[in-house]
Amino acid sequence: MKKMTSVLQLSEEEKKLILFLELFGQRFKNISVYELWVMKQLICQFGIDSVSLPLEKLAKQIGVQHKKLREVLVELERVGLIEVSFPEQRERARVRQIKLVIQTLNSDFNDPNSLDEQLTAAYKKKQRYLPLFQFIKILFINTSEIKVTNKAEIAQQNNFFDFRSCLVLFALLSKSDAFGFVFDCGVPEIMLRTGLTNRAVSRAIKQLKEVGMIRSQANGAIGNSFIQLEAPVYALNLSHAFWGEGAIYGNFYILKYPEPHVFEVADSSGKCNSIKTSHNFTRCIPT
Repeated sequence: MKKMTSVLQLSEEEKKLILFLELFGQRFKNISVYELWVMKQLICQFGIDSVSLPLEKLAKQIGVQHKKLREVLVELERVGLIEVSFPEQRERARVRQIKLVIQTLNSDFNDPNSLDEQLTAAYKKKQRYLPLFQFIKILFINTSEIKVTNKAEIAQQNNFFDFRSCLVLFALLSKSDAFGFVFDCGVPEIMLRTGLTNRAVSRAIKQLKEVGMIRSQANGAIGNSFIQLEAPVYALNLSHAFWGEGAIYGNFYILKYPEPHVFEVADSSGKCNSIKTSHNFTRCIPT
């Protein structure tokens, strides 16, 4: 009797995620932060399907001011990430048809007949090499409504961060270990991955700290015999409310001491005082 093997079937959201990660992972041709975000939104909203909407309607849907979007589309077409055509006539003669050039993201995606197979292979590879892959997935799906245009509107729709902070968080998650500790991902690395300026990265990190997405930061040092890291080390909050059911928490062993105990505590003068307790003493040891 042959053993049945399960075949992974990607959802449409998972296929879109892989397309974005292919783009984000290689920092394609140093495109600007606006171009990166528009690509993220086009992928998130439409995937590999072509879109044919009037510019202002498209701008509203992906959250970018329409004049800025016009400039961005020209640049994305120039670097070969999208194809733009005007196939319609009469009143829609000026309506763009936009289609992603997915072969540019990954040369393995050049055969439509095997695209699902190639996306699945890429998905499995990302799962293996990105310890916080599921958190990246949540971030990708839950930030499609973030807009670039209006800060007040952003605050109403998303209580955690704007599009710049979102891209910085993508960079941190992609460099994190399974416990949320991020090494070798300083400001220059984040600038390279996102297209943001030094100042914008610093503001985004500050915002992520303020909303509790980054728990703490330990700065590195140059030429220090004790501290070997030059880039900061970030501790991400994997139990933040934003992660919903995907959040993870620390594990603890609870050790109870049922008998009274005597403890010695040294005060600032160096004297030792005994403290007696008749209550159960509970100690939490994190693992």
